[in-house]
Amino acid sequence: MPAVQYNVPAVWFNEYGKYSDLLYHLCHTVLYEDKLYLSALHLFEALKFLDHWLDLAERVRECERVEDVTGLSTSFVKYCRCDWGNIALT
Repeated sequence: MPAVQYNVPAVWFNEYGKYSDLLYHLCHTVLYEDKLYLSALHLFEALKFLDHWLDLAERVRECERVEDVTGLSTSFVKYCRCDWGNIALT
């Protein structure tokens, strides 16, 4: 099976960097590529699917409760981009 190319740029932040005030689980909307996400967690989880599974990314983006985002994303784990473990928190 040939390697899949991903074109979605990573969003990097931690407690010391440029976006240190952005806590992933708080419901502060995030605008990314002209779409609003209810929280950084919504965006983080949706990025797992944005290149090839837009419908799944959209379901994560539209999840109404931040408490449900991780569970929803986990239910789609077999569709997650194959390099996610290497790029997610580096």
